[in-house]
Amino acid sequence: MAANWLATLREDVETWETNWVHRLLVQVERKDAEGLGKFFGENTEFQFGNQTVLRGGAAIVAWHTKLWELSASIKKDVIRTAVTPDGLIYATLNGRYIIEGDPEERELAFPMLLVVEKTLGLMEDEAKRVEVYVDLEPFWDRVREVGRVKS
Repeated sequence: MAANWLATLREDVETWETNWVHRLLVQVERKDAEGLGKFFGENTEFQFGNQTVLRGGAAIVAWHTKLWELSASIKKDVIRTAVTPDGLIYATLNGRYIIEGDPEERELAFPMLLVVEKTLGLMEDEAKRVEVYVDLEPFWDRVREVGRVKS
């Protein structure tokens, strides 16, 4: 009986944390700075690719806002999530972007890995650390091609 209860609890925690990832990504897709800010506290660390680690919700939201200015459209398709007992959430996804001002409206797609460290199972939304692994060089190439940023 206890084993069934524990298995159910694990499933509930995994479902909650998987939903957390989906809620986070919806804020990114909507370009909702206020909504996104609720996922990051003042001590949250955020690393996107090889860029410098950002600390605190305000810095993380400001970084996203700059990316949003270059993006006419952002979509995140979650492929798989996994939750570990030590507080890590792994999500593989496809990120799809259209550059603002792109006359061809060419969609760029990137495989991504999202790693989130947070306290599992609590009704809190703030992450301790977020890491995003992706090669966005084709994104930046296209930004330069459409003239959004000078080389």
